[in-house]
Amino acid sequence: EPVFRAMHIDRLDLRDRGAVRRIFKNSADVDPQKFDSVVKSFSVRSRVQQGDALVRMYRVEGVPSMIVDGTYRVDGKLAGSNERILEVVDFLIEKVRYSRPQLLSD
Repeated sequence: EPVFRAMHIDRLDLRDRGAVRRIFKNSADVDPQKFDSVVKSFSVRSRVQQGDALVRMYRVEGVPSMIVDGTYRVDGKLAGSNERILEVVDFLIEKVRYSRPQLLSD
């Protein structure tokens, strides 16, 4: 809730590391130095780079967007509206599910 509030109610820019640091300090009593060390860590930087690469690869232009089976990108514009996104995603999941050979069970 604190991040949601900061972004949608207080309209803070979450690209500002100082603002995010304050959110974590005020809402979860996270030590600012510990926060900085984690944010700057190799594992966090690697995950952010991976996320950025996926956004570029799937050509995500906004939210909400969903990727189905690494093949289909669905967003409000492609689905016709944000309300229809899950309907389209469900359809695509079924399409993928039935297009794959079924595994034999014993």
